[in-house]
Amino acid sequence: MTVDRLARLAPAALLLLTASACCAPGEGPSVITVINDSPVAVRVWRQYGTGTADGRSMRVRPGEITRLPAPSSCAPDTYFARAGDGRTVSDGPPVCPDATWRITLPTPGPTASPTSS
Repeated sequence: MTVDRLARLAPAALLLLTASACCAPGEGPSVITVINDSPVAVRVWRQYGTGTADGRSMRVRPGEITRLPAPSSCAPDTYFARAGDGRTVSDGPPVCPDATWRITLPTPGPTASPTSS
């Protein structure tokens, strides 16, 4: 009789153990919060400390807040943001979990004006 009772309780115990493990405080993927404070959309990508760039990039619109993957501890990586006109800013190294990066692009340089003859 005890074996039958254990057999019936085992699935419930497994479910409870799994549910509590996935929801433990402080667990989950590490992220960096990105806030685009610039007036234009930017493309954001990560370059690892080895010099290898992540092939993926993400578009972040003006005023948008997004979360990007970060290492579980500080790493010699850099995040880059580039506007359509080529202005680029970076954050890092290091890239650390739970950091916030406010993207502010540099002011565009002077535009060449046509000369009159």
